[in-house]
Amino acid sequence: MPTRDWFKDGPRKASQLIALSQPGSLIAEQYRVLYTKIETLNKQAPRKVLAITSAVKGEGKTTTAVNLGIVMARDFGQRVLLIEADLKLPTFHTFLGEPVLFGFDDLLREDPQAEGQSHPPALVSFAHDNLTLLPVSEKSSNTQPLFRLDRLQALLNRLKVDYDYVLLDAPPVLPMADVNRIIHVVDGILFVVAAGLTPISLVKRAMSTLETDQNKLVGTVLTKGEAIQSKYFHGYHA
Repeated sequence: MPTRDWFKDGPRKASQLIALSQPGSLIAEQYRVLYTKIETLNKQAPRKVLAITSAVKGEGKTTTAVNLGIVMARDFGQRVLLIEADLKLPTFHTFLGEPVLFGFDDLLREDPQAEGQSHPPALVSFAHDNLTLLPVSEKSSNTQPLFRLDRLQALLNRLKVDYDYVLLDAPPVLPMADVNRIIHVVDGILFVVAAGLTPISLVKRAMSTLETDQNKLVGTVLTKGEAIQSKYFHGYHA
């Protein structure tokens, strides 16, 4: 894959992609720990398609999804597809530094049974040959028609064949309804919580509104706090 300047937008981008900019850092190591915990749990119950969400926006779910994808692909040789499933607030284009001509939202609009469709490529190689992004091409204010369960399931079934893991950067739980459609078609959920910022009551409220078997909750990822130095991933469920 050609060398590319992923950090041309400065320190903010480098801090978001810390597994890429500082692979030897403590935080990058915690993403590797997170992956090994997921692998351990997968020996009990295989989970190939994971949604990464949070109670509200701004808790670090996208940063978690991208960095986890990087270490999975680069450090553990996993073939990873990272899907931008937050259609109302897409950000993957900022990592790519170029317009997205055709993306996840466009694929959801297509008839999954149609043959011979011609459009720009939706999948983008990112940061490592084993990591592929499926970004959103355009922000959508009305996402309900796009997140039809049958179409979403058919698309994921088609895509996941070529990957070891599929990660969905899902919308936050509150106040969105989108995540409750997404979680029905994934194997597990990682819940991101910003340390010292998100009230416990809000986290409990968000988790209680998830319309799924709680066994799908793989664990909780703690971000944005000193606690990251000692306890980054907790709350595992068999």
